[in-house]
Amino acid sequence: MFSASIPWVEVGAEYQIRVRTTGLYGASDWAVSDLIVARGPYETLATPTAPLATAVSASRINITATQVSDYRVRKLWIYANSIDSPLTASLLDDRSAGASVTVTTAETGLAADTTRYYFTRASDQWGNLSDFSASASATTTS
Repeated sequence: MFSASIPWVEVGAEYQIRVRTTGLYGASDWAVSDLIVARGPYETLATPTAPLATAVSASRINITATQVSDYRVRKLWIYANSIDSPLTASLLDDRSAGASVTVTTAETGLAADTTRYYFTRASDQWGNLSDFSASASATTTS
């Protein structure tokens, strides 16, 4: 087994590694890796608090979320679902948001008497994600 460090890797850049063996009888064909995306350091981020969801009409729910108070965070992700589970939630919005920043977005085009659940996550510049927040829910008016 052989290992080597690759200096000056640019985070977010794509790389391929190719290797071959050489010996008494010549060289093997090159073996080429799939694309590898360079990642930064892995860090655990704090989990945001549950967002605030408010139904404002029969077709619109406003969502207000506050980013965690961690200097490493860069983006706040807001997810929506028809059930109280982040595992199948769809991304509703993502916003550049530093520590403790509050953002507001809306989900529109909903049917009357529709209940929706919302979750948030934080991410840093390396793409590390926090756990999902607790949920918040609202039901559109009839």
